[in-house]
Amino acid sequence: MFRRSRVVLVCAWLSACGGAAREAQAPKPAAARPAASPAPTVNAPPTALAGYWVPAAQPFTFSGRASLGKLARGPLFQAMLPTLKPSLPERVAPCLNALVDHAEELLIRGAEEHRYAVVSFDAAGLAAVRKGCVGSVVPTSSPVTIRGAEEAYAGGNDVLAIVPPNVVLFGRKSEVEAALTPGHATEPLPAHFTLKGDELVALRVDVPEPKVGVDASLASSPQQFSLEARASLPGEEMAQRIEQGFGFFRGQAKERVKEAGGDTTVQALLDGITLDRKGSQLHATLALRGTVEQQAHAIGQLAAISIVATEKYILSAKAAEAKSVLALIVKAHQQSFRDAETATPKKPRKLVSLPSVPASVPRGEAYQTTAEEWKSWGAIRFTLTQPQRFQYEVVAAKDGKSAQVIARGDLDGDGELSERRLSIELDPKTYQLTAKGLDETKPLE
Repeated sequence: MFRRSRVVLVCAWLSACGGAAREAQAPKPAAARPAASPAPTVNAPPTALAGYWVPAAQPFTFSGRASLGKLARGPLFQAMLPTLKPSLPERVAPCLNALVDHAEELLIRGAEEHRYAVVSFDAAGLAAVRKGCVGSVVPTSSPVTIRGAEEAYAGGNDVLAIVPPNVVLFGRKSEVEAALTPGHATEPLPAHFTLKGDELVALRVDVPEPKVGVDASLASSPQQFSLEARASLPGEEMAQRIEQGFGFFRGQAKERVKEAGGDTTVQALLDGITLDRKGSQLHATLALRGTVEQQAHAIGQLAAISIVATEKYILSAKAAEAKSVLALIVKAHQQSFRDAETATPKKPRKLVSLPSVPASVPRGEAYQTTAEEWKSWGAIRFTLTQPQRFQYEVVAAKDGKSAQVIARGDLDGDGELSERRLSIELDPKTYQLTAKGLDETKPLE
């Protein structure tokens, strides 16, 4: 979301061969050297914006730059705009128009809970922002005074400041005030803020725990749209999980395209998405060649099916809890039999029914049970301390030699339940438990 240039040197001449003497031959002229491939163009951020890049008030995990003018007014985004606008709330449309028509550059950094952004506009940009965004997207109920800003508004812990002649700042009030203080300290802009070739967006993410680093870029031209990302992960196991998740996502996306009639352009786009893994390093690319109209069509279709595929992936990840907990419940039963063997006096060893916990199936979100709710499971000393998305129950046969361990869920919150029943049997001689099969009903509900 990198290109290499090569220089090929070709040189040829005729030399005398060994053996009998021959008449000297005039050397043939050397073949002309082909011109070297031009180096990629370099697009450094405007120096005027560097003055607003003040030391961070809080640690940040990501930083990025977007060349908004080239991106928003480029042929690809313009081709997608007619389908994008109808999906937005009516009050947002004038603000979007102001950004599309007048925004030039975006510099941003932050973490999960805070952001600091610098946005530059053309000469008419601030007037357009004031007319299209202030009062609709930007609430005016909490104005604040910041020296150097034409006007500013507070929202939560952040402020938005309009700074003549062409800048809007957003972030913690302390950072915005620092950026507008005469003679203030600045920090060098990150190296990845310099875009290369057709790049329009560059992003760097550094997560300290677990330690993950990602460099991503987006490039666009009339001939090709591409995304590229390189990730460094703390271990191979995490990289493998992401690789597996990617395979699931692409498989779901292809199924979705097939169900919709098999759009060949989108199929080509999905086939153009690659993920290469070397140990704990990942390299992902998406390259789409074709006309701007073909690019816009494929990206729009991919966005639609990505939502469905991503939702299914998230639901599958959430559903994995049920199988894991069912296995833990069986383990707890087995351990209870071992404890009964060594107890004095010995306790009877058989499977027992255990009531539903929680009493109602969680709907669409995780539920945090209490120790009190698990007291009824004291026979096997089982409890969950983490929030759970499923209700669990054990229904044992009267003779205690078999049981069904049940998980019920409503992951999407629509009132329709999923259910998993793990059948287990107890060997009365060895007191070993054996799983006889798992029945699943609507597993992604």
